[in-house]
Formats: sequence, C-alpha cells, structure tokens
Amino acid sequence: MLDVAITPDGTRAYVTNYGAGTVSVINTSTNTVIGAPIPVGSPTPFGIAITPSGI
Repeated sequence: MLDVAITPDGTRAYVTNYGAGTVSVINTSTNTVIGAPIPVGSPTPFGIAITPSGI
C-alpha cells in the first residue's frame, strides 16, 4: 500500500513505504528519489498530507 502527497508547487512527491517504516521524497521533474528515506517510526505508515503552505 502506498500513499502519495504532492507539494503545492508540484516539485516534490512524498510516498509512504508501507512495511519499511519510511517516507521517500521524489523530485517530480526527474522522477528520482532525493536522499535516503525518512524514518517515521512505524513499520506501516499510511496516510500522508501536505498543508497548502507546503509545510
């Protein structure tokens, strides 16, 4: 299961990695992963959101 959130400016996508306990950041211009996945402390992250301000 994957959930995806796109920043308001469309430059980044944040993707939950279900079972890995991480979130990956994707550069939407190049479709490449930026850096290492971000640990979120749960083996099953689900649901992700970005505020209209991008925070």
